[in-house]
Amino acid sequence: MSLTDDEQKELDQLQNEEPLRDAMRQKLEDARGVLADMENCDNRAGEGLEQSMMSIGSQIQKEDKGEEN
Repeated sequence: MSLTDDEQKELDQLQNEEPLRDAMRQKLEDARGVLADMENCDNRAGEGLEQSMMSIGSQIQKEDKGEEN
């Protein structure tokens, strides 16, 4: 059983599109990984900022107590 010209063209087109789909799928996975890394960095930066603010607040409280005495 042989394919008609239209069927062969469609098959060829699908076979040519598959590597492109694979490449696009890989780029999407890479982008997801980059976004996850960015989110992790953002979370760590937020935690560091929170700790810094708490430390500054603690220092201000110590200074305020020192002025009261």
